[in-house]
Amino acid sequence: MKNSTSCSENDFEILKLLYDEWKFRLTNFWSLMIKATTFAFILIFLPLIYENFKIDITALHVPLFLLPLTGAIISIIIGFFTIAEMNRIHRIKSCIKENIRKISIKYDDAVAKGNKYNPYIPLIVCLLQIILAIIVIFLIC
Repeated sequence: MKNSTSCSENDFEILKLLYDEWKFRLTNFWSLMIKATTFAFILIFLPLIYENFKIDITALHVPLFLLPLTGAIISIIIGFFTIAEMNRIHRIKSCIKENIRKISIKYDDAVAKGNKYNPYIPLIVCLLQIILAIIVIFLIC
């Protein structure tokens, strides 16, 4: 039977899966944001700049105010979608942090049984070296 305090491979696999999901969603989020924002800005500003680029949008037989209106509507829809997606990304990030905390606690519990932690050991070693250096200096002089 496996010790319940030790970290299992499943803990790390879950953490890897969550991290991959977080990376995938974050990459897609920013890709969508860049594409949607660019498209919305093009639609919004196209009636102002179409003559400079020698584009004949009047051939569409669509009133020019519909282009910025469509850009604004797309922006609103994408805004709601990205808010929901950012909330999902935040929940995944919270799960990753929680799993790291759980793994850390399991690891600390497993290590603490046979390996006591003393934060003063480096200080003691440093002081011993200083004392030995002082003794050697006095012996030389």
